[in-house]
Amino acid sequence: MESRDKVQAFEDSFKHGKPNDTSVLEGYIRDSHKDADFYAKMETMVRNANNAAQKLIQDETTHLRALYIELGELINDAKKPTSEIISNLKILMMSSRNRDNTDLLEQQYPYWEIFFEIMKNYAIITTKEIKS
Repeated sequence: MESRDKVQAFEDSFKHGKPNDTSVLEGYIRDSHKDADFYAKMETMVRNANNAAQKLIQDETTHLRALYIELGELINDAKKPTSEIISNLKILMMSSRNRDNTDLLEQQYPYWEIFFEIMKNYAIITTKEIKS
């Protein structure tokens, strides 16, 4: 849930009056043809936006990877005769209320690894705890 809010906050940073205001950036582009100072301001603004985007992708992908690992452990634990992580895990996952979600999770779980393979092109994915 927090990831969606963080992505939205980044997108909102491009609105009028915000740090990455696109109208300001467009002004810098127009004015950079007349004055090199505007080019430097534009360059700084773009660099800051790119750095913020990279940090966002890095952090949120790392968080998703940590979730992926935890879910894998829970899925494996639920298949054991006696769960070791959560004592009533089988009951929770197999209950009529959760069964469809559990089946969907198990079905989609292998595709997460494909996502992480793609994201390796954009971020260094770690499994260590990060501070947001």
